[in-house]
Amino acid sequence: MNSIAYRLQHVSTRRPVGIPAALSLAILLAGCAAVPDGPHPRERLNEAVAVALGAPIAEAIDAPDTAHREARIAELLASPLDRDAALELAALADHEIAALVIELDGQRAMTESAGLPANPSFRLMAMRMEAGRVPGVTMLDYGLMQDLISLLDRDRRLAEAEAEERVRTFMSATRVLERLWSVESAHGLAVAARERTRLWRQRAEQAELAGRLAHDLVARGVLRQIDALPRWADSADRMQRAQQAEDQALALTAALAEALGLASAQGIRLPDALPAPTPDTRDAAGLRAAAVGLRLDLLAAQSAADRDRQALALIERWRLLPRLGLGLAGEREADGVGALGAELAVTVPIFDTGRQRLDAARARVQASDARIEAHRRRVQAAVDRAWSEWRIHDRRLAELQTRVRPELATRLALVEHGYRDGLFDRFTVIDAIDALLALDLDILDASQARLLARIELARQVGSASAGSAIAPDDAAPTEARSP
Repeated sequence: MNSIAYRLQHVSTRRPVGIPAALSLAILLAGCAAVPDGPHPRERLNEAVAVALGAPIAEAIDAPDTAHREARIAELLASPLDRDAALELAALADHEIAALVIELDGQRAMTESAGLPANPSFRLMAMRMEAGRVPGVTMLDYGLMQDLISLLDRDRRLAEAEAEERVRTFMSATRVLERLWSVESAHGLAVAARERTRLWRQRAEQAELAGRLAHDLVARGVLRQIDALPRWADSADRMQRAQQAEDQALALTAALAEALGLASAQGIRLPDALPAPTPDTRDAAGLRAAAVGLRLDLLAAQSAADRDRQALALIERWRLLPRLGLGLAGEREADGVGALGAELAVTVPIFDTGRQRLDAARARVQASDARIEAHRRRVQAAVDRAWSEWRIHDRRLAELQTRVRPELATRLALVEHGYRDGLFDRFTVIDAIDALLALDLDILDASQARLLARIELARQVGSASAGSAIAPDDAAPTEARSP
């Protein structure tokens, strides 16, 4: 037993008029619930997703009905899927994303319920009189009680519920973003696989051309058969590599369909090549600063700390008066004699003074602050790691595109010119073309690695287009530079 509840009644045989009216007015005023003044969780999630991905897909997430979704999905599948179209398609087709968004409606309902005062309680007791004026007659004892603490602290409770709502919203948005970033990665891999298949087919065609040329030279006695064997082996190997690349492309397209939330990869059309990389002038320091204001899991931790502070404020204010009720009490006997008066119920903190609950709430606040600092440091370290990996792939791609490829292209032009002048044979030209195609495969691998590293960097920063600006409080910047 933690406390003792005392009830004080004042009853009168006179007909009270002011007391019932006053209590009725208090109950009506209590029924005017405080309402959340922040944006709806759906709006907050849509804004967070749009800023993180740099793509306006709020309309897709909040698609009104199934018919609209199906029509838009068919429209997107009618054209090759670029990155933005793939993200919009996932927002429309992935039912897991729809479930996460629908759960936010329930969270808003829970937040609104926090602004409601406690319902009044009614008691009724029937007693049989064994002695007195009329023995054996039943007497009624009744009362109506309203808890005043639930009316006085509802603003604090609502603030605590709003902080919990932000926690749930940011965590749901984080899960939505993880699914959409998975879609972006799967889309990049599928497009790269399609381009890789094309390059391997071109290498197979060149190897097949060299094999036929070697066969003709052997038949004419110009080339020994042992010298032609490597050409024939290369032709068979390139054909096998091309087939493997095609099979891998089909598998990655199926993986993309799974990430999109589609039942089948049938109907998916992809671009022929990855988009050309664009220059990026951001630095690690600016990204670290931006991540502190953009990472939704960090914002969720900060909202959880706000929730704990609101709970602490409630305990600090009401720990010595956990319950205070005001109501009406009455008695009525069988002969019509009755009484009606005011009733006051107070919980007296004799055994449980709330000190332990207060200490526990303070400890939770301190622990939340420590976790936020630890999380902030992990975020900044992860940004440094992702940025370093991105720079490695970016520099390698730039080296291959700006220095190595021009050299091989120049060599191919010189070889073709020398072939026309009779200085080189046809095999030399074919080898030069194949070397350029092999380099294009290396460039494709580097471009794919750079793309995946950029997606990972966006995940760690919390936005695909964040610069050095820090988002105020729990809002994200509406404009940022594109990488």
